[in-house]
Amino acid sequence: MISIEQVALKYKIVIFDFDDTLVHEKDFLLLVYHQISSYVAHKYGINGKDIFLFLKDEFFRNGREKIFDKLIFKYNLDKDSISDFLHIMRTIEINPKLKIKPICNFFLNKLIFHDIGVYILTNGNYLQQVNKIKNTEWHGLEKQIFFMFADLHEPKPSKVCIDLIMKQTKVESSLILFIGDSDIDELTSQNAGIDFISINDIR
Repeated sequence: MISIEQVALKYKIVIFDFDDTLVHEKDFLLLVYHQISSYVAHKYGINGKDIFLFLKDEFFRNGREKIFDKLIFKYNLDKDSISDFLHIMRTIEINPKLKIKPICNFFLNKLIFHDIGVYILTNGNYLQQVNKIKNTEWHGLEKQIFFMFADLHEPKPSKVCIDLIMKQTKVESSLILFIGDSDIDELTSQNAGIDFISINDIR
């Protein structure tokens, strides 16, 4: 476990992953699936509850990979419906907004108080990630955070985005920490030669 005091003494920049590090991605996706279910019910006359239960069950069993293809196959929907589903995902407005995990909210506030540079580096479709971030309750923190969308450069585990951060800030690798939740995040850190900590080890 590592404390804010230890981080403040050792690092000048802390980079966070977004999905499942700062917020629970499932909270966003389930709201998306609910809206998609309503859309399918209206367009095709299929019971929306059945659609949502299928999407929810499939997500928790097998993850989100190809989930819209599976939905189209199961209910014999038009294949071009995928573009409609993606549009919903990238434009949906949710209320109440996504909540930052309490430990992360505390940690972000402390880092900013200590004048440590905070970056968020996220994979995923740019429009989708921007929309997800807009649908997050930051309590003003977003004004003091730098957001980097890896797919606009080169997705993690590439070190390209971290190299850009080092170039822009002139901060050496030994003074940068990456906090994430996945093997990809850890591999990204290794590729960039910076320290990594799992979000589960923060206190």
